[in-house]
Amino acid sequence: MTSAMQPPLAGDPAATGGMGGMEEATDTVVVPSLVDVKTLTEFCQAIQQYADDSGFHEQAEEKLQGLRARLDKLQMLAQLCRFAILGLPMACERLRDELECVAADFPSDPILCETPCGCPQQMPDDYKGPAQLSAALDLFAGAAFVSKGNRAQRDRFIVGVVRAIEDAICYPLAYAAEAAEFLSGSPSKYPRAQVKAVIATATTRFLEGDLACDPKIPERVRMRLERLACEWMHANPVTDLFCALTGPKWEGALNSIQPKAAKVGDEITLGLCTSCASAPSDMSVNATAGVAAAANTNNAGKGSAPEELKVLFCPRQPAKILRYSVDQLVVAVPVGARSGPIAIVRDFGATWLGDIIYLLKRYECEYPVEWSYSLFTLIPMWQWAYPVAFGAPYIEIAFVPQQATIQAYSKYGRLGTSDTVPVNQLVTIYYQVDPPGSDQQIPVQITASTGTLSDIGISGAIGFTASTPGDASIKLSWGALTSTIVVHVVRATA
Repeated sequence: MTSAMQPPLAGDPAATGGMGGMEEATDTVVVPSLVDVKTLTEFCQAIQQYADDSGFHEQAEEKLQGLRARLDKLQMLAQLCRFAILGLPMACERLRDELECVAADFPSDPILCETPCGCPQQMPDDYKGPAQLSAALDLFAGAAFVSKGNRAQRDRFIVGVVRAIEDAICYPLAYAAEAAEFLSGSPSKYPRAQVKAVIATATTRFLEGDLACDPKIPERVRMRLERLACEWMHANPVTDLFCALTGPKWEGALNSIQPKAAKVGDEITLGLCTSCASAPSDMSVNATAGVAAAANTNNAGKGSAPEELKVLFCPRQPAKILRYSVDQLVVAVPVGARSGPIAIVRDFGATWLGDIIYLLKRYECEYPVEWSYSLFTLIPMWQWAYPVAFGAPYIEIAFVPQQATIQAYSKYGRLGTSDTVPVNQLVTIYYQVDPPGSDQQIPVQITASTGTLSDIGISGAIGFTASTPGDASIKLSWGALTSTIVVHVVRATA
């Protein structure tokens, strides 16, 4: 898997906007639990054991189940962040809704960032503890991802996430030492009576479930979590990437899409907000000249587009800009486009790359454990889901086969252009359409000029048996898309 710390060069197509289809990421959604298994298990066993001895078995079982559910929910929410970043359908909307719920449950008690840069001081760098904060890093990244351009929402989500994490991990972490001693039953640095008293009060406190009486988590864990949140609100690579992509002048530039449904190759008119469809302040001279030229056309749509302006269809397919004016763009729907939002972005360049790589390296250096298990090491940022995260308006792209691949095989292997097969020998024709799955709406129609076609029980394949020598044409059609393959047939030898 490519590492997020190995960025492409500025001239790399992946860094300059020449983006193809979404790569299929593997093993990218496994998020470590916030509390290690040993610590959580010992706490649960200690509480349950004391509750059983005190006649509160069912109450303890229910509360412990709730604790595990809270931890699991945060872990699953971190996975949802990865699904959203990978561009899965509806994942962004679901993630935003879930983060709103978290923020509503923990709306108060803001994080106090103690320094001007938003970072508490004297943070130990050798942190190793029972809390694994990779999920927090994923959740912060998800909060920034779904809050594009909305800093207040992003920070509200982050504070809610921090308080939800502290609520979920406080009991197992606060009583980790006493829980282990209580279960061991062997002499230790703590008197046995003290350990039992601590677990007794912890059990009562835990069963009462008063949020105001939650124990404080260890200071090292709290400082590390809140410092990460403060730094993330102050500067993070996700927000910087969005700023680099859109720039302050292009934020919300897309106002309308006409028509709202189209197919590959059609011309689409993108209406621009006139208040924000102006040249970014750092445009090149040629780009600024393009804007001026467009203005001189009296909005006739004949101006040249700014050089750094890009239009992306889902799932990151660059579109050719046909005409440009100060209030609209006319583009052609690119091959490979899917239904969804359209993003108007600035071209990728060396400046944003340097700034973002600096932030990536800084977080990797300061939070090596969390970073190593986070989504950043598994899903490189130039593979993230654009323009899926850009929101409405949307366009519906007809999901029909756009191109097909056909290959013929005999029992000896794939047939080349000059290879032959004898009469009555089975030939297997394999076919595949792009985009995959589009043939479900338009099933394939197959005909042969001579010979017999047969169902061989394999998806995406058909059998062909020639009855006479000569060239046999097998034609496969998906609506307007047609592809033909020729099989050279010879007489069977004795």
